[in-house]
Amino acid sequence: MRRAALLCVAAAILAACGPAQAPRADAPAPHKVAPLVAGPLPTPPAWAQPFMGKIVTQALPQKETCLGNADHRLGRYAGPPAGSAVGGWGWDKQAKQPLARILLTDETLRVWGAGEAVGGARPDVPKYAPEVQSQRTGWRGAARATSGLVVAWGLVEDGKAICPMGEMEL
Repeated sequence: MRRAALLCVAAAILAACGPAQAPRADAPAPHKVAPLVAGPLPTPPAWAQPFMGKIVTQALPQKETCLGNADHRLGRYAGPPAGSAVGGWGWDKQAKQPLARILLTDETLRVWGAGEAVGGARPDVPKYAPEVQSQRTGWRGAARATSGLVVAWGLVEDGKAICPMGEMEL
């Protein structure tokens, strides 16, 4: 009886140490670490300076006239100051064109970064949102955050209002 118990324990240990199963096709991809860029976070563009450090919803009225997202962490800046390069896509539904300027906030909605349209090709966007009439909706930006939530806000109405676009966890 004792010998049988020892055999069972040994079999269990061998099974646990055996070859790993192949990953399932529907399993999520492993999280990739964004590359580290030597040096400081770039200075925000001049148009974004008046918003830095402010609560975005207190600085500008909020509209619901855009679509978009923050969906790529492009890099990490070593600093000082440290931060992250992020990207995504944006569409102004009212103007029927890609968003040109983006403000980036943390979870408290305090502005810590900005982005601009780069005309990046995003052929996935019109498939997701058929009302988007361009594949050139990509934007890039930098935020003074290395972890936590980054929320993207599109500037609309010639910079007189904002609209929520999306968020991502760093």
